[in-house]
Amino acid sequence: MSKATKEKKPEIDIEKELAQLNTLQIFKLAAVTAMEDRISKVQLEYQEQLTDYSTKIDATAKRIRAWLKKHKDDFKGPPRSMVFESGTIGYRLGQKHLEPADGYTWEEVKELMSDADQFLRTTVEVKKDFLLAKIEANELSEDTLRSFGLVIAQDDRAYIETEAQQRIAAMAKKD
Repeated sequence: MSKATKEKKPEIDIEKELAQLNTLQIFKLAAVTAMEDRISKVQLEYQEQLTDYSTKIDATAKRIRAWLKKHKDDFKGPPRSMVFESGTIGYRLGQKHLEPADGYTWEEVKELMSDADQFLRTTVEVKKDFLLAKIEANELSEDTLRSFGLVIAQDDRAYIETEAQQRIAAMAKKD
């Protein structure tokens, strides 16, 4: 056979391939189910202990933050921190940000700035769902869409749906 002639690959047996895919999905589902059962048991075993630790961690951190707030003047620095054997505490400046002054909300701020357009943001978006509804109702033509640089597109995608997937979906609906 010359190099110019391509060998044709034999067609696959679709029924055999679907059966193989179905079997593999069933085995995978069984493994996932077993894994999730074991994970649930472990989570239950440790949940009370983890909740207790979380409660104690939150309470301890709250006491430390209260102490820091009470002693903020001790952190005028530099350094603005204290190093201990078990860790470091202190203050850091965060990123500058804007927030409404006391007694104001963001809505009130926007109203007060209504004459200062350079400080306000306006978002412009194409109403795709509205355009599609107008087309469905025959209130907008495809020619008009093209004049806006748009076309109607619809993908045609291949899919594979095995019996195992159908069973999994049915079980999920029952839960």
